[in-house]
Amino acid sequence: MKHTKRILSVLLAAMMLLVCLVPAFAEDGAACNHTWIWTIDTEPTCGEAGVQHQYCPACGSTQNEGTEIPATNEHTWEWTVDAAATCGREGRQHETCTVCGKTRSQGTKIAATGNHSWNGGEVSRQPTCAQVGIMVYTCAVCGNQEARDIDKVAHADNDGNGQCDSCGISMATGNTGVSLKSIFDRVGNFFWQIWLRIQKLFTGEYFK
Repeated sequence: MKHTKRILSVLLAAMMLLVCLVPAFAEDGAACNHTWIWTIDTEPTCGEAGVQHQYCPACGSTQNEGTEIPATNEHTWEWTVDAAATCGREGRQHETCTVCGKTRSQGTKIAATGNHSWNGGEVSRQPTCAQVGIMVYTCAVCGNQEARDIDKVAHADNDGNGQCDSCGISMATGNTGVSLKSIFDRVGNFFWQIWLRIQKLFTGEYFK
């Protein structure tokens, strides 16, 4: 009976030892034909490196912890305006990466818009029937000025002599400039005034 108990005790001890040794063999590297898979711990960005390690899904072992993944350097660029362009002045801008904040293209020009904000204008020269007038407009933003023509005004014959009071055009024929009739009329009037003065001289009216 004692011999039987001794045998049972030895068998029980052997089983316990086997139970304890099986996990040790399972954890031993030689017991698993590892299949290593890279696992990313931190994704890389355009400006910062990432981190990864290798993992065996069969036994859960890991290696190469903290392995660096190079930065991609694939920036996402977006224009940033430093000085807005106006109608008469160039602007400035640069590019900024929306991910890492890196900048480039500093001082890039933005063309002036040319879209002036004109005021109501100021007459520089009044129009007549003989020449166009001039209206000067000023930009309220940059002060640039632009001159534009004002259409000629219509001819006027206020004294009823058939000629424009301003330029002498014949209102009947519409000829431009001074008409031939107006020239004869003015020359005749000139000599008539001289004759009247001569008569006054001989009749003594200047001395009265």
